[in-house]
Amino acid sequence: MKKLDLLQSFSPLIKAARGEIVDINELKTSVIRVLGIMSSRLDNIRYRSAKEIIDKAINILQLEWLYI
Repeated sequence: MKKLDLLQSFSPLIKAARGEIVDINELKTSVIRVLGIMSSRLDNIRYRSAKEIIDKAINILQLEWLYI
């Protein structure tokens, strides 16, 4: 992913952190993307439990947000 694309994809999350109003669909995509990056960077052996929890959270968020 290019740096510009990366910044644009996280823009809604940054705006929300600043207290700005953002579109919920854009925000959910950013949150899922951030969690995905976190999970992909974790060592599978050393941080196995944390990785499993983050991956589970991603799945739950994706399922929950299908119905919004």
